[in-house]
Amino acid sequence: MVRQLFANEVLQSGFWHLFAMTAHAPIGLDPKAYQVIKTGPEPGLFADNDLSHEDPMGTDHERFSAGLKKALFNYMHGICLDFPLQEWFDFRVPKTSVSPHFIYQVLQEEAPEPYKPSTKLVWIGGELDYRTYTYRKKGKERKGHQLLFDHKTGSSQIKLDEMHARWLLDILPQIKSDTDRKLLTMKDLEESYRSIQGGNWEEFLASESWNALRDEGLLLV
Repeated sequence: MVRQLFANEVLQSGFWHLFAMTAHAPIGLDPKAYQVIKTGPEPGLFADNDLSHEDPMGTDHERFSAGLKKALFNYMHGICLDFPLQEWFDFRVPKTSVSPHFIYQVLQEEAPEPYKPSTKLVWIGGELDYRTYTYRKKGKERKGHQLLFDHKTGSSQIKLDEMHARWLLDILPQIKSDTDRKLLTMKDLEESYRSIQGGNWEEFLASESWNALRDEGLLLV
């Protein structure tokens, strides 16, 4: 993971700290889960970050020191980033369980756009229609749901579950640009979503369905 952070220029420098059991780290909060024993100090008025401990398993933390320092020195200079981890140690190291592209993929993800509760919603998209269709999955026939949008140049659709499709079919006409109704706000939309859907509002805002609606003509003003 550290190698990936350097490779993607998230980090430019750093240093390795020899293992210390800190009070608020997972191992400090639950030593038994990591097969170590806290021996002190006793809780005091000030925070005790470094806890003394015994390690019955006999782990030799110094064993990793030279390899980690050498690897980090090279990573900081932008070299040897493609070397296997085994290159830095004279003993066998386990294979990583983290994807070699994990950090890159995280960096490519777009963060959800922040919205104010008072932000108003306007629908300038095409006319709406609702359609069900059948498809087969794992040998079973299933029912799917779509919202259809008619445009001057054609039509498009968004696949949704039934509850989302019917909810949007009711909401979007209320915020059309040519309506005389008072425009709904993001707060209004959230309250409506939670009352009808009972789902996770934050997940909905980060979903492909929400992004598709923005592309189809849902404006935030």
